[in-house]
Amino acid sequence: MKRSLSIAAAAALFTLALAGTSQAADAMADTYGNTVVATDASGAAVKYFFNADKTWTATLPDKSTAKGTWTSDDKQICVIVAEPAAMANGGKPNCSPLEAHKVGDSWSSTNSAGQTAKITIVAGRS
Repeated sequence: MKRSLSIAAAAALFTLALAGTSQAADAMADTYGNTVVATDASGAAVKYFFNADKTWTATLPDKSTAKGTWTSDDKQICVIVAEPAAMANGGKPNCSPLEAHKVGDSWSSTNSAGQTAKITIVAGRS
């Protein structure tokens, strides 16, 4: 059970502090073709892969996968989990402020539940 909570916590943390870019036209451009890693306090890491077609996939700490869609504007990004159903939150989006970060950046983020994770953008899809 603790492992499931860790996976859900990492997913929630990521949606509260997402990567942006200096390109005004597409705030998510620096994430395409790269890996966004969210590591929670226990060391469990989720690897996210964002696509320009507004979809994303993720590799969870147990090597299973998740997927969904995302939307953004100048101020926030919203992520909807489609699969697995246990993480889907009834199709409700998780939204957060969009912060400017680029490949190579790392920062900490704390979600509304008080859980903190380290977020890193890594070059390439790994």
